[in-house]
Amino acid sequence: MELGYSHVSSYSACLVHTSFASQLEAHGLWHWAVFVILHHPDEAMREKSVKDLLERHVSLEEENEEEDFVRSRLGVPSSWIFEAKAIKARVSKRYDHAAKYLLKAGNWDEGHNVIMSFISSTAIVNENYDYLEGLLKELATDERYKDVTGWSTGGEVVLEYLGVVRQVNQVVAARDPSIGYHLERLQTQLKDLCLKIKLMKANTHLDRLSRGEMAKRTGDLLQNLVITHCSDESSAGLNVLGHLMSELPLTSDCAHQEWLAVFASWKNSMAADQPE
Repeated sequence: MELGYSHVSSYSACLVHTSFASQLEAHGLWHWAVFVILHHPDEAMREKSVKDLLERHVSLEEENEEEDFVRSRLGVPSSWIFEAKAIKARVSKRYDHAAKYLLKAGNWDEGHNVIMSFISSTAIVNENYDYLEGLLKELATDERYKDVTGWSTGGEVVLEYLGVVRQVNQVVAARDPSIGYHLERLQTQLKDLCLKIKLMKANTHLDRLSRGEMAKRTGDLLQNLVITHCSDESSAGLNVLGHLMSELPLTSDCAHQEWLAVFASWKNSMAADQPE
């Protein structure tokens, strides 16, 4: 229009832009096709066409030369590029990449959905805790979780569980003789965690396995609390913590084993306290 061709209809102008962009894309110059589309007179069509181009041509690896040109020279928002990478990753079932790019795009809700649907359970079963915790901490930063659907029964529970496991592992690794004191500090958190694990959704067999692993690990910590704090004078503690263990989503066999271990250890500790 800068050349004064005001007689060209809107339809013809759109056709010129899309046709020229298609030719550039066909010759491997997709980043220049973005340049042409950015001059498209229709704003909605302009955004959709640019995003479609990005989805077809972005790389799942780090930013390449063409992507840098589109972002830095043409002013295309980084979030569009990251969203395109995330879409491409999901289609390819590369969910680790999808989660990474969704978080970079600031799409917290969809990022949480990918993490909980495709990453969390596998990471918990394989004890890949650091990686999973790093992803979820991105959502916990600056209260981003407020934009996340199902955070309180999803990512928040897993993040709290990972935090407890990490704290206990640090105490054990340090061979701290005051482990009972540290477990006591975690008592309230463990009580809340029992109820939260029970409310977690488990849509697949892997989800149920993961939730069972979380429940068993939490049950083991509760068992240590029982052994540490129950005595002849405070058997009520056994009842309280025993109730919490019954709330955990453990399989019947696993629950039976946990209870046998609790009572055996408690009985041994009581016998050790008896005078000879």
